[in-house]
Amino acid sequence: IGEGSFGQVHKAMCLQTQRSRAVKVLDLCGEGPESRARLARAARHEQRVWERVGRNEYCVELLGTFHERDCCFFAMELCAASLMDRMSDIARMSLAEQARLFREMLLGIKHVHSLRIAHRDIKPNNFLLGADASVPVKLCDFGLSAMLPRGCSLLKGCYGTAPYMAPEMVAESGHSLSADMWSYGVSVYVMLYRTFPYAPKEYSSKSMKVAILDGVPEPTFARSQKSGRRASARGPDAADAADAAERFARSLLQRDAWQRLTVGQALALPLVAR
Repeated sequence: IGEGSFGQVHKAMCLQTQRSRAVKVLDLCGEGPESRARLARAARHEQRVWERVGRNEYCVELLGTFHERDCCFFAMELCAASLMDRMSDIARMSLAEQARLFREMLLGIKHVHSLRIAHRDIKPNNFLLGADASVPVKLCDFGLSAMLPRGCSLLKGCYGTAPYMAPEMVAESGHSLSADMWSYGVSVYVMLYRTFPYAPKEYSSKSMKVAILDGVPEPTFARSQKSGRRASARGPDAADAADAAERFARSLLQRDAWQRLTVGQALALPLVAR
């Protein structure tokens, strides 16, 4: 039912409860002993982080982990689809409906940040929708996550998916929890405008990173032609909604990591505050 660079996700059934689950399968067969050892360490790390995340209504729950010689299996709750899968539906939502999604995304990030965990791959693909509207959006995939040690303010390295990476992540100048908030801002921008804020003509990983690092071309905060029916709406209400959406997106895309909103500050913004 899903596939990424680190493994596949399959639908399965728990024989004891007869309930449907999802199982993420990580292939640990590397090319040589060093590669296999690295993959095994990565699987154990993801398990530790996910277990620390624990049970939270805004994060996908890990139900069990099973290891075999060449594979690692993560059994987790089954969700319906990712936000990226439903992007066309999201584009046709009212701003109030979109704001509910934005808030629930923030609540998932808030939980992991409260545990000093940097997710490092925030994007619409990694937020899952429940089987019905009563189930909130849930954050998933902790394969690139890192726990921020006490007394340590910055992590090193470059992690994530190029279009969603924060400027400091691309520059490899050290990153923290605030990098997730940039990636969240990009996710909101994509959900609102159906394009990336820094969108070079060539959509390659390298060109995306250059655009993010240089800050050009600047975000337009304009809907693309793929934005759905709501893009053609007219009238005062539509204009007010567009202004509110733009203010929200602008407030999140702060290039200076030290000036960027925390998850708590973002939750206090008018569009998502309760």
